[in-house]
Amino acid sequence: MNSKIVRPVAALCLGALALTPVLALATAPFTAAASGLSADIMTIITPLAGLAVIVIGLLAIVNIVHWAWLGGALIGMGLIFGHDQVVTWFRTLMGV
Repeated sequence: MNSKIVRPVAALCLGALALTPVLALATAPFTAAASGLSADIMTIITPLAGLAVIVIGLLAIVNIVHWAWLGGALIGMGLIFGHDQVVTWFRTLMGV
């Protein structure tokens, strides 16, 4: 084999192996952006969820949809907006 090619490739591989622990302990680059995006989405969805409850409630009052739709929407919104508390409760319940 040509040693002019093998030595730089070997050095590059050894350098990559040396950086592996540093890269493994690095934080994800999009963590801050993802949490900011999640907060922005929740800010936008909150008034829409209130309007959805009003609309489904009115539809249930005039007997267009069944009342179970309203109950399902309320439970779903409770799980979406309270996901942090639900996950914490479930982890405590399972002893994790």
